[in-house]
Amino acid sequence: MNIGTKLTLNAIGLCSILIGLFSYLSYNEMRQLYDIAEEKEMQAQHRVILNQMLNETKKAEAFSTLLANIPTVQATFAKRQREELRELLMPSFEIMQKKYAIQEFHFHLPGLVEKGETAGQYSNAVSFLRLHQPENYGDDLSNRQIIVTTNITQRAQKGFTRETDGLSILAVTPMFYQQEHTGSVEFGMKFNTDFLKAEYGIDFALYVAKQPEEGEEIKFFNFARTFKSPLESENDIYLLDNKELTSILTTNKRYIAHKIIDHKPVIVYSDIFTDFSKKVIAILAVIIDQSDYLKAIEKTKKIILNTAIIVLLIVSIIFFIVGQMMGKLISKVSKAMKEIANGNLDFKMCATHRRDEIGMIQRAVLEISKSMKDMIDDIQNTVTAVQNGDVMKRVDTAKLSGFMRTLGETTNQSVEITSKLQQLTAKNAKQDWLKTGQTKLNEQMSGTQGIEELARNIITFLCTYLETVQVGAFYVVTETDRLKLIATYAYTKRKQLANEFEFGEGLVGQAALERQSIVITQAPEDYIKIQSGIGEAIPRNILVIPFFYEDELNGVIEMASLQEISDIQLEFVEQVMSHIGIAMNTAQSRTKLQSLLQKT
Repeated sequence: MNIGTKLTLNAIGLCSILIGLFSYLSYNEMRQLYDIAEEKEMQAQHRVILNQMLNETKKAEAFSTLLANIPTVQATFAKRQREELRELLMPSFEIMQKKYAIQEFHFHLPGLVEKGETAGQYSNAVSFLRLHQPENYGDDLSNRQIIVTTNITQRAQKGFTRETDGLSILAVTPMFYQQEHTGSVEFGMKFNTDFLKAEYGIDFALYVAKQPEEGEEIKFFNFARTFKSPLESENDIYLLDNKELTSILTTNKRYIAHKIIDHKPVIVYSDIFTDFSKKVIAILAVIIDQSDYLKAIEKTKKIILNTAIIVLLIVSIIFFIVGQMMGKLISKVSKAMKEIANGNLDFKMCATHRRDEIGMIQRAVLEISKSMKDMIDDIQNTVTAVQNGDVMKRVDTAKLSGFMRTLGETTNQSVEITSKLQQLTAKNAKQDWLKTGQTKLNEQMSGTQGIEELARNIITFLCTYLETVQVGAFYVVTETDRLKLIATYAYTKRKQLANEFEFGEGLVGQAALERQSIVITQAPEDYIKIQSGIGEAIPRNILVIPFFYEDELNGVIEMASLQEISDIQLEFVEQVMSHIGIAMNTAQSRTKLQSLLQKT
């Protein structure tokens, strides 16, 4: 085997290793980016479901706190007038059942048990009145820890509790009369999986751990899910087995599993689910379709593999040709050296270092090395620029040809895939920002709040969360169909500015009349003056947007900014308008209900 063939084989082997290593590292890097994006999406969807369930506990807490602070209810309950209390609250309970999915409305007190095996004994939790089951009262509730805890600590408790048939969403508030503790009131919400599926499009399952007998292993049953199971019983666990669920429960660690549903690959993201006392009682599993991710990974793998094969083939051909040429050149040099060794001095000029065949080979190798180094530097610079956020950076292939051009174009294709993946990550970050804002706004709107307090909390949150908004105003529709200013943010009140508007008057009234938002951006200096709740001026950017409840106008929110309001800010504001309409309607209904109950 001559030296040219040896050099060719060695060069091809070295290039094969380098190309294989580059392909392997590229594929692993792409796979890691896919996995990170996938895990972030699962965590975000898990938070959405959990936060929505926690919002239900806050709703139950709001109802129980409201009832516990109504003087008429306090007095009637303190006097143990069961029938009078039932007649007083039954109409309100029937409305709450239909409108707010209230499942349980229950009064309890510490005292003597009237019914059951423990009749006549003292208990910290005895049923006094179940409005959802008025005929059933007087039984011992000491096995319900949330009620016992409330009556002992005389502090409100809310959260999830394990019942004999699954889980309950509860809030229990202590009741007082003339500063004396008289008992507690409980509100229970209904688990509405259909609403969560329709609202967010997320599939999930809730697995509840059964109370094991002594010496038995922990067993689970399916309490709720949003997808169909092929098993006969709805309560039979599906996707995750008892061993996996037990491991999650005992280790308190998140668990990710790859499963198949209806012949489709899915990822099951599971984490613990705690009750009101932070005790683990269930496992919440979120299911995500993995088909798109797997297709993208498979496509990336094929591109990298095909590119590596093409590059290796081209490099092999090039090095074969170069090796044969080098072999011939070295053979000529060897013959010349033999002539010199034999005393033929005519070949001395042929030994000039920079002009003979060896010199040409050295220069050719140096040129190839320099060309390949420049290409790798260009690729590294491109990859570094993309990693630093410059998604427009590409390898310049205009001056390249052959396999170098192919390698540059292939790198550009890989960069294009990376850019799209970064765009997908940015899109997920945008959705996370929108969902986080909705969750935080819901927290600001939770609890028992008056109309003006709620409006002030809403306008303050919107202006601070949007960051670039400097001034805000909150208007509600009055009984005389006028828009009245009830809350502001960074707003300076002046005599010549109106606090109420007719429909069609100014930007606020026009937005209410047209029932749609108005956005003014980059208003020129010669633009006509616009009357708004903030004043008569030509602001650079103004957003006026109405909010509704069940298609009925509830009010208008107006915000002004020195900077242009971005599309994602406008999208966020439009998304939360329905939540604001519901919250304001709830506050108004609560005010009317409290006024009605006080009158009765």
